Amino acid sequence: MKRSRRYIKKVIGLSFSEILTLARCEEAERLLFDTEKTVDEIAGEVGFVNRKHMAVNFRKWYGKTPTNWRKSLKEEKIF
Repeated sequence: MKRSRRYIKKVIGLSFSEILTLARCEEAERLLFDTEKTVDEIAGEVGFVNRKHMAVNFRKWYGKTPTNWRKSLKEEKIF
């Protein structure tokens, strides 16, 4: 297992946990855009422990919290 994780890190440049977190954030982004679900509901649905855990990781990848990201979509009339 260690060998696989090192190989993934070497080839992709991200650790296994970073890939998993990014996938969760991408699904959260889709749900924020496509649904009216709350951030709490989305956090649980995509596999984060809670809203705060999702917000910290979402900000790492998107530069904004999920709430601010959704708000900016509404302001830009994308949503």
